Amino acid sequence: MDGISAAIGAAIGAFVGAYLRSYLSTKGANLATREDIQPITEIVESVKTQNAILIEATKLKNQLRMAAVDKRLEVHQQAFIWWRQMFEALHTEAAEKTAFESQQWYVQNCLYLEQSARVAFLEAAGALRSHHALLECRTEADAVQKNFDRLMRGGEAILQAVALPGFTDQERQELNTREAAHA
Repeated sequence: MDGISAAIGAAIGAFVGAYLRSYLSTKGANLATREDIQPITEIVESVKTQNAILIEATKLKNQLRMAAVDKRLEVHQQAFIWWRQMFEALHTEAAEKTAFESQQWYVQNCLYLEQSARVAFLEAAGALRSHHALLECRTEADAVQKNFDRLMRGGEAILQAVALPGFTDQERQELNTREAAHA
């Protein structure tokens, strides 16, 4: 029986040894894998954090833009009204006063105007201010016309700054489909 016990002991020892080698080998591989994965995980988390920050910044920027949309449209409408007043005052005694008042309005509202409308509005006010003097000095007709054109560009720039895009063909089709469904 001693031989059988020794054989069984040797078999158990060999099995346990093989199991421990396999266990320790797997455990070591897992540890190595964790050590390899950790820097990758840190990089992924860093990218996720950066993306989240960028997304939040973009959301905030868009919220600020949307909050000012109504005010911007209102100010562009007011700018157009001022431009019309400048145009109507062009050959009147009220030209200087209108130019001055429009520039005062501009100082209070210019941040809401699109850049092109901002520049054109100031140029229009300056053109209104100088037009009478150009006529009195009998300046060449070309210079007077250029000054008048500066005034006219003010209205065009304001209109272009608030132009809303038209419907695409697909949007028109969808609207027609909806309308037909309700008819």
